[in-house]
Amino acid sequence: MSERPAKRRRVELSLDDKVKIINKYESLPKPTLQSLSDSFGIGKSTVSDIIKKRDTYKSQYENNANVGKRRFNNACKFDRLNELVWQWFCQARAKNIPVSGPIIEEKASAFAKELSITDFKGSSGWLDRWKARYSIKGFKVSGESAGVDGAVVENYRERIPEIVGDYSPEDV
Repeated sequence: MSERPAKRRRVELSLDDKVKIINKYESLPKPTLQSLSDSFGIGKSTVSDIIKKRDTYKSQYENNANVGKRRFNNACKFDRLNELVWQWFCQARAKNIPVSGPIIEEKASAFAKELSITDFKGSSGWLDRWKARYSIKGFKVSGESAGVDGAVVENYRERIPEIVGDYSPEDV
């Protein structure tokens, strides 16, 4: 009886790794699947699958998907709704509008009504998954700093020595 070759261990690549493979593939003049599979320690068929889906992976990467995530369930019941909420969120952030979880849930519910989605519940579970999908860690925006007049700040800075003048340096 001949001995079977050792089975290769399954390798789960992150989105970041897949984009690196795609970039290397596109940057080399004549890349081979074998050279890419050797340099990343994966099979040729895996490299081939990544290259075939490169538009999808690039799109996810550009849309701020979680780069460390290893598996993507691309099918989502509320894809259009999620995309609309993401676009609204980006516009609100660009205008330095403070946004919180309940505000996003409310906006998502409004979009669901417009899209005639009746089974949507803007719950905290949906919000958590939405934040993970778009790699949003928190909602704090320094929106107040964007609304402060620079002349007022400068005027106050000039007055600080006058305000603290009666105190010793140890007490300031």
